[in-house]
Amino acid sequence: MPIQSSYYPTPVCCLLLLAGAIPNLAGADVLWMKNGDRLSGKIEAVADDSIKIRVAYAPTLTIQRDQVARWRIDGMDNRKLQRLPAPDTTAAKEESFWHHTASGDLSAKLKRNGSRRDDINLVADGELANHNWRYTLHGDYNYETSDGETQSHDYKLNPKVDYFLNQQWFWRTAMDYNYDLLSSNYLSIEYGSGPGYRFWNDRQRRLEWILQAGLSKSYWEVGSSNLDLLFDNGRANYPFVSLGWDYKQPLFDKSVEAFSTGTYFRYLHQPSAYVNYAQSAELNLGMRYYLTNHLRISWRSELDWEDLQIDYAGQALRPKNDLEWRHYLSLGATY
Repeated sequence: MPIQSSYYPTPVCCLLLLAGAIPNLAGADVLWMKNGDRLSGKIEAVADDSIKIRVAYAPTLTIQRDQVARWRIDGMDNRKLQRLPAPDTTAAKEESFWHHTASGDLSAKLKRNGSRRDDINLVADGELANHNWRYTLHGDYNYETSDGETQSHDYKLNPKVDYFLNQQWFWRTAMDYNYDLLSSNYLSIEYGSGPGYRFWNDRQRRLEWILQAGLSKSYWEVGSSNLDLLFDNGRANYPFVSLGWDYKQPLFDKSVEAFSTGTYFRYLHQPSAYVNYAQSAELNLGMRYYLTNHLRISWRSELDWEDLQIDYAGQALRPKNDLEWRHYLSLGATY
């Protein structure tokens, strides 16, 4: 009698063998990857930087935690896995939290020596910033009298908006508004925009460089000065490129602070054949001594320099390399 061969399993046997070889996916642990893939198997360990999972078709795999979107451990067993730490929301809070600072410095000089002279200067600064944005406003008011007559009366406003592309690079848009209540050359406005780089990223110290391109506009009263001979319509426009900096550094036990701000301008076009306005610079440097956390004494020096030559009909109307220094000792407050 012929013997039946058992080398070829029946379909039922094939199904039984397949069921024993493949794990029960309904009861498997699952990893969902950030790229959309999904791994099913048995999670063996969860660490701070990696997850180990054993799958049926490969040796135990070690997956980096930053590649995993989420996971599920099915059922309860005797595995001792490291618990997932609570989500760190510090960075999110830091990104959404707004920091604000404000300060003001007042200096006054009263002279009583044969003549009566009063000089008052008020400087105020404010800043509002979070992880991505920074809004800054600087104001400067100056009033001087001599024997009851006003010698100078002007103010300056300088708003700036910075958008941070990352921790170092940002884009700045700024305006510089100068108004003189006495001079016929009464108004100067500068618009600028460009990239900046921040070397230090903390609230105690600062070092930033800013490169901008923009337009400087000057206005004066028509018929009130010789400028009408050089320009039309009582105004002049000068496109420019500028390089600026902003620096502050605490010294000793942080009761003393050194600071400096400034901008160098290079003018690209001369709207009048009689005027050569090549370059200019503004410099502000000094030190602050904090009597308390909010009260301080400040010394600062300001420099305005203009490389400007006006020649009309062979006559020099304004000298070249006009330079002016001003020094202030003031009492201020900050919070």
